[in-house]
Amino acid sequence: MPRKNAKKTNSSENDGQEFFAAIAQIEKEKGIPAGYMMEKITQALASGQVCVALMREGHFTSGGHFIVLRGVTLEGKILVADPNSRQRSLIAWDPQLIIDELSHSRSSGAPLWCISTLPQQN
Repeated sequence: MPRKNAKKTNSSENDGQEFFAAIAQIEKEKGIPAGYMMEKITQALASGQVCVALMREGHFTSGGHFIVLRGVTLEGKILVADPNSRQRSLIAWDPQLIIDELSHSRSSGAPLWCISTLPQQN
């Protein structure tokens, strides 16, 4: 998930691969379990947040496309809302596939924005 104080940069297609490789290296060096990013996404979804994901070519698009990650199943699969496909919206997706097909863009917090509601005040 993007951090508020994260440095924002424009990136090339290769930077996305380098980004995930850097995350894996940091996880390894710091002793953080592999798959930390997937765990954070599933935790956000399980707590009631939704995430807007910018996807690249793959199962959801032949170019760039936004989907909403709307929930997580008891088995840990990701539920999506895909405005281009009711059929894809009914499938429970493997979290690794979602991670693998996220856009390489790192502009303005891309490729993933998680959103939560404010608690209601009495």
